[in-house]
Amino acid sequence: NEELLNNLLLEEGAELVVDANTLTISKVADKGGIICNGKLILGTAILEGNGDFVVGDKATLMIGSDAGIDKKSLQGNIQLTGKKDFSKEAVYHFNGTVKQHTGNGLPAVLKNLVIDNPSGVELDQNMQVQQQITLLEGVLQTGNYTLTLGSSTSNICQLNSDKGALSGNIKIWFGQGNFDKLN
Repeated sequence: NEELLNNLLLEEGAELVVDANTLTISKVADKGGIICNGKLILGTAILEGNGDFVVGDKATLMIGSDAGIDKKSLQGNIQLTGKKDFSKEAVYHFNGTVKQHTGNGLPAVLKNLVIDNPSGVELDQNMQVQQQITLLEGVLQTGNYTLTLGSSTSNICQLNSDKGALSGNIKIWFGQGNFDKLN
């Protein structure tokens, strides 16, 4: 099933589940796209077309594609050819059911990352998480890349883990807020 859409504003506090195989976002008079300031749950849906895609500071983007977010829009959930802007302030939540890759289209520096995939997630670029990483389920593997948590002893990243884990090349900044985690 395919849906056609020109302009969508998802406001802070709102939630949208994309329950279609493909959602086409097309510009009209060179304008149109999705501006996400709420929670956008993509599952394995593909957003395609020539529309723009903006993830605002307060947004949560739930990514279910095994290919994650691709910079060239050739694979993954976001295959729009218009302007793409992913805020580093947003929450990026990987919740697929098969092994996922992050893709190379997300900002290299993020504030919040959530891993909730029992099959695991693998990085496709170096990544720094500055504020909080939440490992609900599955292993976040760095592969050939490096995951940096925090940016200094005064700017640490909170690590919350339920059934998740980290594996690979990981740099963690320790300071007063997480020094007790060394034990």
